[in-house]
Order: sequence, then C-alpha cells, then structure tokens
Amino acid sequence: IVIAPDANTRAEFQERLRSRQATLAYLSGACHEAARTLDGVLVTVEANLGTYDDVALALDNGADGVGLFRIEQLYLGRDLPPTEEELLDALRPITAPFRDTPLTIRLLDIGGDKQAQFLQLPAEANPALGQRGVRLLLEYPQLVQTQLVALLRLAQEQPLRVLVPMVTLE
Repeated sequence: IVIAPDANTRAEFQERLRSRQATLAYLSGACHEAARTLDGVLVTVEANLGTYDDVALALDNGADGVGLFRIEQLYLGRDLPPTEEELLDALRPITAPFRDTPLTIRLLDIGGDKQAQFLQLPAEANPALGQRGVRLLLEYPQLVQTQLVALLRLAQEQPLRVLVPMVTLE
C-alpha cells in the first residue's frame, strides 16, 4: 500500500496496470490457439471440472477437452445418492459443450477429505489412505452400478473415458 503516492509512483502503477491489461487481452486470444512446445510438438490442454460453473471457465480459456470431471460434486451435500436418471440429467448439460473433445469422468471418489452425508463413514486416522476411491466403491456396488449405467447411457450420446479412482497394484 502506498499512501499519497507522488506523480511518478502513480504513473508507474498506471503503466503496470496497462501492461497487465494488454497481457490479459493477448492471453485471452492466445489460449484458443493450439498449444505447442518450442520444438513444435502439439500438447492438448484439458480442464478439470467439478461443477457446471467450471464449464464456461474451461471454454473461455481454450480447453481442448476435459481431463478430469469430478463426479463426486454431484453427490456431495445430498441426503441420498442420485438415481441413474438424476445423475444423467446432471451430467448432460455439463458435458454437452465437450461433445467433440476428449472427456474423462472419474467415478465417485469420496472418503478422505470429501464426505457424503448418505454414507456416514467413520472417522479414520489417515483418511487420505483409508476407505476411499475404488476401495470404497467396492464396498458399495450399487453406487458403481448407478454411475456406470448413467455413463454408458451418456456414452451413447458422446464419447467419454472413465477413470477409476485410487487404483493400486497392491
């Protein structure tokens, strides 16, 4: 904070502001161009989404697709898990803008720092390594079935990839 800046200080800050605005204007256009390394290799830049609000941000910033859609956002804060129809109805408007781009949807990854009210999971000493991801899904096969059927139905409308969370070899 500069209290009562002199003319030179004000001019310096005005120039910094103009420079920042020019950079943002350049970047807002450049982010829609193909991303390439210095040696010309094409790189896809895919967004991470959690809610419908993230869609506009991803599109406005030139995302080439969705590298990770966190389906758990459609489960959190609910007294009951969504039905297949509710899940599909929630997924359609979020995924539709990415119909022609890569789309990866992660199966439910709750437990750890994200708790679903309808499961009432016990507290764990180390929740990050405890009952979560695929380990939790194996305990609740109905959750998996609902998600997979909804995703299979969505896959009839647009290509998608499914990511199974927290898979290990041990």
